[in-house]
Amino acid sequence: MVKIPKSVKIGPHIYALSINEELNNDSILGRHHLSTLKMEYATKNIHQGQQLSTILHECIHAILQVYGIMETVGISKEKEEALVVALESSVLSFLRDNPKLIETLVKVK
Repeated sequence: MVKIPKSVKIGPHIYALSINEELNNDSILGRHHLSTLKMEYATKNIHQGQQLSTILHECIHAILQVYGIMETVGISKEKEEALVVALESSVLSFLRDNPKLIETLVKVK
């Protein structure tokens, strides 16, 4: 079991990560709030791999919002979730499949 950090930095913002078991249902496992800089995820009866995937999912939503990407490229809110789901699984797979590249990327400033 890995230790999940208490916060994540997205652009100029530091989001607090916290567990919220009220989210623990099949349709919503996480959410983020730009206004309060909070990101919440469910853990009860949820494999840690899914928890981490949910956190990445919410981070992608936050990136799109913080940087105004959806508005800039003209993607509707309705299509945002489909885009985030596709990015979540593909980015997570890429990160896991290329640890040496990731290690190199984070070393270079």
